[in-house]
Parts: sequence; structure tokens; C-alpha cells
Amino acid sequence: MFRVLTFNLWHGLSPSGHLQFEELEPEFRRAQRWEAQERLLFSESGLPEFDVAFLQEVNPLGLRVSRWVETFPLRATSQLDSAGLKLFGMGPPFNLQSGLVTLSHSRWLGQSLKPLRLSGQARIWGGTALQWAESRWATFQETMHPQWGRLLLVNVHLHHGLQWDRELAELLENWSLPRLKQILRLGTQKRLGELNRLLTYLEQLESAYNLIVMGGDFNATPDTEEIGMVKACGFVDAWEHWGSGEEGLTFDAQKNLANHRLLGHFVPAWVAELEGFQGLSSKDKQLLRHELLRLESRPRRIDYLFVKVLSEGLKLPEAKIEMLGQRAQGGIMASDHFGLQLEMNL
Repeated sequence: MFRVLTFNLWHGLSPSGHLQFEELEPEFRRAQRWEAQERLLFSESGLPEFDVAFLQEVNPLGLRVSRWVETFPLRATSQLDSAGLKLFGMGPPFNLQSGLVTLSHSRWLGQSLKPLRLSGQARIWGGTALQWAESRWATFQETMHPQWGRLLLVNVHLHHGLQWDRELAELLENWSLPRLKQILRLGTQKRLGELNRLLTYLEQLESAYNLIVMGGDFNATPDTEEIGMVKACGFVDAWEHWGSGEEGLTFDAQKNLANHRLLGHFVPAWVAELEGFQGLSSKDKQLLRHELLRLESRPRRIDYLFVKVLSEGLKLPEAKIEMLGQRAQGGIMASDHFGLQLEMNL
């Protein structure tokens, strides 16, 4: 059995402020969420409930990774993706040190590979960062499996922005403004660029591996160009292939009401782009903003685990996949997302 999960842990910050970003929850509540997360990830005996965990929005990155590797039998691959200006881990915004972490059980031999910057111009290395705008990354870890051979593990967090899916396209059918639609497609265009860079890079690595497992927050629903692009490269959507037939909604305000109420303070970047558009009246902008925010808050599946078999003669294994974090731990939900956990009979 090989257990792999993906979970966006939620940094709980709003990108407003200079020396310190706005905290969306009080400190005591954040500490409770961290405890809830660890109850999901680790057993009462202190063992990981996984072989590999792809985690996103881990903040503060250094503090949390240090605790995990010192407390549990784990190896970690990590990468800052949101940091601001940092020197040896210190600098504004002082409460922002968010990034990707891949945790793997120490019984699996392997190593970390060089991370790949998917977008943005940030310079981030170690605890030092020069970052004035968003950057997105993918991290890579390899391991050996006795039956499957060499496995490549890929952790991804793509750009957050409007998802150009069927529902958004239908909403905009009545707005015959090509320039507006072009602006509202910017999120999709950025994610497509990030995926093109990632998938091109993976194609160069594939000959060295027998299996790729990729997980993360793709910020795109299953009927988008982005997910179609991943599947066109031979990756199997684990929820689609092994799921129970349910929708697998990993971002769901109806089931995760308290955390999503806190998200009401978070203002998406596309709001400013809409406000700056000159082709609409103030009333129409207000109406469209309301409808777009309604779409953004609807339950949807944006977190994924993908599997790609690379060796001839190997087939997709028997497996099962389930949601993670749908029940309150100690009276609190662990994140604004739900996670996914895949068990493969390798």
C-alpha cells in the first residue's frame, strides 16, 4: 500500500498591508487549526498517516517544517513561494513565509530535486527572498519503490484567479465585450503558461522514472483547459478514475462555513482589474462583480492527485481515493480546503 495525499493548509492571510499582512483569524484559532491539521496528518502514536504528503500554503514554512521533521519520522522538500522581502527569514511582511512542502516517510529512500519556478520574477533561495509580486513553483522529490521502481513526486500550486469554466462562460454570454472577456481570462492564461512550463519540464525527466505522482492546488475545475492539458499529457485524474462517483468538492463553503466566512475579507486580484475596465458603467460593474464573486464562492473541485505510468508492462494499480478534513477536529475545520488521500496497491 502506498498512501499519498494533497492538502492546502491555508495561510490565513489577506494580501493587504506592508509590514504585516492582515490576519484573517485570531492567533488562538490559528493554533487550533494547526492542531487539527496534525491530528489529520499524524496518528496518536506519532506516525504519519501517509507515505507522501503534498502540502500547500504552509505558513510559516520554516517553523512548521522544523517541527515536523524533528517530531516525526519524515523527510521534507520545501520551497517558499510567498515571502515578500526576507533576509535569513526576517523581513516584511513579517507574518508571510508561505510555501510548498512535500513530506515523505523516512522509510522511503530518495532525494529532493531542484524546484521549478512556474511564473513570476521572484528571487527566492533558502531563507532569503526578493519578491514584489506573486510567484508560483513546483517541487520534486524522487523515491524508490520495491515493485514500481523509481517514482517522481511533484507538488504544485498554480495561480489563483478566475477559472474560465463552463459556468463562467455561460455567465458572460450576455456580455458582448471581447476586451472584458480577455481581462477575465487572465487567470486561466497564467495557469496555462505555468502548466506548459511544468509539463515541458516533466517530459524531459520522464525517461528516468517508472511512475509520476503529482498533486496540489490547481485552482481550476475539472472542465477547464488547464485540467484538460494535464490529462492530454497522459496523467490520470485519481478522483475521476478511482473516486466514488461523487463530485469531490475540495473547496466548499457550504460544508466549511466558518473558515469561508473568514475568507470574506480576502479580495481577489481580478476585482481591481474589473474596476479598472472602462467599458462598463459603475452599476454594471457592481452587478458583474456580484455574479463573479458568487461563482468564486460556489463549491468546486480544484485540488487534484494525478498519476502517470511511464514503463511498458506496468498498469494503473488498484486504488481508492477519499476526501480528507471534512470533519471538524476539536470543533474546527483544519483548512479552507479539503484534502484528498489516495491509497494505491503498489
